[in-house]
Amino acid sequence: MGNLDRLAHDFAREQPAGKEDIESYERRSARDFPASYREFLLEANGGERPVGESGYLMLWPLNAIEDHLKGYQFDLYAPEFLPIGSDGGGEALVVDYKTEPHQLGHIPVGDLPV
Repeated sequence: MGNLDRLAHDFAREQPAGKEDIESYERRSARDFPASYREFLLEANGGERPVGESGYLMLWPLNAIEDHLKGYQFDLYAPEFLPIGSDGGGEALVVDYKTEPHQLGHIPVGDLPV
């Protein structure tokens, strides 16, 4: 699972997503997930944990991604990114669709004019 495997070690994990749920979301959004994220969803449909001494990581379940996408208006202000999680503060973990293959990254959501 690559980067996600390292990030998601010792996660408080949600129940896995079904393959059909993942494929349905990809069809509805017209975006394919990176293989590492798809593999993570098949193991845990979201989760969270502390990272380091003061950090935090949340990966949202599939049904919450759309809420954050709309809430932060990614489709309007940052359509090349799909938010899949957060640091619990001002940064979103995103899939970067400008890259090929698509990669994970993070962007400050406080800069989006919501």
